[in-house]
Amino acid sequence: MSRYELWKYLHIVAAMVWVGGATVLQVLNLKAAGSGDPAERARIGGWSQWLGQSVFMPASIVVLVVGVVMVLDGPWEFSDPWIGLGLIGIVVTVVIGAVFITPTGKRLNEAMATRGPQDPVSQQLARRVTLLARFNLLLLVLLVFDMVVKPGT
Repeated sequence: MSRYELWKYLHIVAAMVWVGGATVLQVLNLKAAGSGDPAERARIGGWSQWLGQSVFMPASIVVLVVGVVMVLDGPWEFSDPWIGLGLIGIVVTVVIGAVFITPTGKRLNEAMATRGPQDPVSQQLARRVTLLARFNLLLLVLLVFDMVVKPGT
C-alpha cells in the first residue's frame, strides 16, 4: 500500500463516519417525529449534540486534513475545480454545524429541559435544528458526488 492509498483510505473512512452518521441520525429523527413521542425527539436531540461534537466534528477535520495531504502527496492540484468545490463545501458544512446547528441544538436541549418537549418554543427549535441538519446532510451527499465524479477533470 502506498502512502497516498493510506491517505485515501483514511479520507474515505472519515467521510463514511461523517456522512453515514449524519444519515442515520436523520433516519432516527424521522422515526422519532413519526412516533408522536416528544420525549423520544428529545433523546435524539441529546444524541445529536453529542455526536456532532464528539464524532462528526473530528471526522470532518480528518476528512479536511487528509484531503489536503492527498492533494500535496498525489496527482492533484488545489486549482482542480472538484477540489475547490470540495474545500468550499467542507468549510460551509463545518460552519453550518458550528455556527447554526450546535448553538440551536443547545438552545433546544435547554428548552426541552426547562419548558418540556411539548412547548411551542421547543417544537420550533426542534424543527429548525432538523431543517439545518437535513440541509447539511444534503451538502455532504453533494460533496461525496463531487469527490466521485471529479467535475472538470
